[in-house]
Formats: sequence, C-alpha cells, structure tokens
Amino acid sequence: MDSTQMEHIKGTTTDLDNSHQTLHRLSSHDLQELANIELTKRKENKLILNKCKHEGKTCRQNVSQGFVTSWIIAYVSQYLIGVLPSVLTGKAFKK
Repeated sequence: MDSTQMEHIKGTTTDLDNSHQTLHRLSSHDLQELANIELTKRKENKLILNKCKHEGKTCRQNVSQGFVTSWIIAYVSQYLIGVLPSVLTGKAFKK
C-alpha cells in the first residue's frame, strides 16, 4: 500500500468515527426527548385521573356525605309518603 491509499483509509476511518459520534449524539438526544414526552404524558394522565371537582374534601368524604344525604332524603320521603295521606284526611288528629 502506498501513502495515498493509507491517507484514504485514514480519512474514511475518521469520517466513520465522526458519523458514529454524530449518530450516537442524535440517538441519545432523541431517546431523552422520548423519555421526557413519556413522563409528561404520565403526569398529565395522573392529573386527569386525580382531578376532583369538589373543594375542601377528599373523594371519600364527598362520597360518604353524598351517601348519607341521599339516605336521609329517602328515609324522610318514605316517612312523609306514609304519614301525609293520614294528615290530609284528618285521621292522624282523631286519635
């Protein structure tokens, strides 16, 4: 091999090394961006899942209050439905 062939081989090797370094740098950058995008999506999904509309209470407190309130309303309604006819007809006051 003469000196021109050696220089050509060295130039090709240098070009390959530069290409490899550039590709590695770009790939690393792309992987970091994908990881950041994935983390952002996870955080957004978490925020959407945990986004409560009620203020000042936890979800359990809100559900418990709703259950107790609806139970009381149902009980009072049932009582009124049973008592109201006798009050309207006057039978409740005759005894």
